[in-house]
Amino acid sequence: MEAGWIVAAAVLPVLLNLRSLIGLMPHLGRCFILARGSISLEHNLPLARSRNLTALVYIFIFLLIADRYCLFSGSFLKWPGSPVPAGEIAGISAFCSWLLLRAAAFSAISRAKMNRFDSDARLAVHRGLYNFLIMLGITALATLPLLIIFHCPDSAARVVLMAEMLFFWIVSFLRTSQIINNYCGGFSTFLYLCGLEFLPAAMSAAILGLLQS
Repeated sequence: MEAGWIVAAAVLPVLLNLRSLIGLMPHLGRCFILARGSISLEHNLPLARSRNLTALVYIFIFLLIADRYCLFSGSFLKWPGSPVPAGEIAGISAFCSWLLLRAAAFSAISRAKMNRFDSDARLAVHRGLYNFLIMLGITALATLPLLIIFHCPDSAARVVLMAEMLFFWIVSFLRTSQIINNYCGGFSTFLYLCGLEFLPAAMSAAILGLLQS
């Protein structure tokens, strides 16, 4: 897929969602800076619904960009300039499976172990990631024209996009850990994070390896 077509494909959903995004921006900024920003956002049900729809839009956009630059084909494990392996669809499937596995892990743990959490905090632990996926999609979409203008090679573009994805995941992880730590001790927080974050990520990586083998 040519990069220019990604921009064209992104225009309609971005325009349709623009009003919602503008309303969300101050809240997303607060979520980025403070863990309780995610809790406050979940407390506002209309805003949370708007955020969920906006997250779908920007996940779609990010996956289009990932497809163009073969971001999930294992290319980030290879030296710049080396051939990109086949199986990008498998990589995108693994990304989507990560979101589904994470939701399933939250559902299981929430029912069994999160009785001490208030409802907004539980939702923030689960859906706080959506706030950062929106920020990732916006950042990747803003980066794309620069990659096109400067004729950036695909190998370098993959490094930039992977760095963006890693950055927002780390911030999301830190904010989630801060929310959990308000209700648990350090070791319990670690166990929650293992179940909610590390295990789904490891299973998705295993799925990617199987699909690309």
